[in-house]
Amino acid sequence: MGRPKYGVDCSASTRRLKIALIGSSSIGESSGKRLRDTNAEPLLTLQHLQNAAVNEQYIATVPVRPPATASSLNTPTSMCSDGSGNLYIGDSATYAVYRYNTITGTLNRVLGNGSYTNSIIPGGLPNQTAIGVPSALFYVKSYLYAFVNFVDPYQNIVATQIIKCNDTSFQVIDPQIPTPFFLQGSGIDSLGNILYQIQVGRPGQGLYRYEVSTGITTYSSAAGINGSLILLADNSVVYVGLPNFYRIPASPDGSISVFTSSQLYYTPGVLNNVGQFAITPSGILYFFYVSYGQLAMHVPNGTEASFFPNAQGFSGDGGPISNAAINTYSPASGGSVFANVAVDPSGNVYLLDGFNKRIRKINVGPNGYITSSSIINTVIGNGTSGTPTIVPINGL
Repeated sequence: MGRPKYGVDCSASTRRLKIALIGSSSIGESSGKRLRDTNAEPLLTLQHLQNAAVNEQYIATVPVRPPATASSLNTPTSMCSDGSGNLYIGDSATYAVYRYNTITGTLNRVLGNGSYTNSIIPGGLPNQTAIGVPSALFYVKSYLYAFVNFVDPYQNIVATQIIKCNDTSFQVIDPQIPTPFFLQGSGIDSLGNILYQIQVGRPGQGLYRYEVSTGITTYSSAAGINGSLILLADNSVVYVGLPNFYRIPASPDGSISVFTSSQLYYTPGVLNNVGQFAITPSGILYFFYVSYGQLAMHVPNGTEASFFPNAQGFSGDGGPISNAAINTYSPASGGSVFANVAVDPSGNVYLLDGFNKRIRKINVGPNGYITSSSIINTVIGNGTSGTPTIVPINGL
């Protein structure tokens, strides 16, 4: 049939488009349906006007798209990026995971319906299903993996499960974590197997791998993981093993063995003080110094820097990060309790600026990493606490 040709007549006052398809009997979807972008978000709702052999016409209604910068956030605690640069944010108070759509600049809710449950009911759509408290997010090979905690009436963690999902389906994985209250670090290998660490000095301490295809758990008493295990392009993983960063090489099949010896990856300038971290495709490491609320950077060529000496304020949007302040540091807890970092495929850096109820983006510089002159802007959040404003997918 070939590619359809379009004639477009736009009326700003009605937010309606008249689209003429010339020499085509179909727009690819029947009348009354929606055109969608790659994230399944409705772009246009079509109403059939006229049926003619050479000139079909439709009315297309453009949905109102509240920008993510106008939305509230409640308690964002986890974050990751996918291969297209879209950002996923777990909100522990609204029991949901949201996606920042870089095409439209809007938020979608992709997992959780906003209510808490101790028992996930299978079979529904991911964003129409009640879940527990999202605690860690990973995106591996077109799937989002969310570590979800379940709590008792005293808010103690009693179980942790993993939800593997896309926009239309999900799978609940229960690796039977022995002491979930002391879950120290977690991650996913290239085959989708679950990796996690029980805190040193606690019952069952060590590194575990749950093989999803067989249900077999392997265990090593290897100690030291503190935080997420980040999957690299070569299928190895990097983790924080205080005081250093370490790397576990992948097995020939792409999986991670708990018995493979770790290799030193990087020694930070301030020891025993490293929090959440992220690694760009080119190997640039970004991480938070917990006791200061500062963002630090290590480049494979040896370049190192730290940013945001003031971790208790909000300023600087639209300007260089040298003039900006973030608010991730809690004097009461003695560290950065609401700080997280993620990177997109282009190397841009996203900060979870927790006490400011915002997600902020730092544009990468021409050298491939951020500098004190890199520009920072808020991409999600207006600074208020509340349920995020979303553009629906799957009807919600």
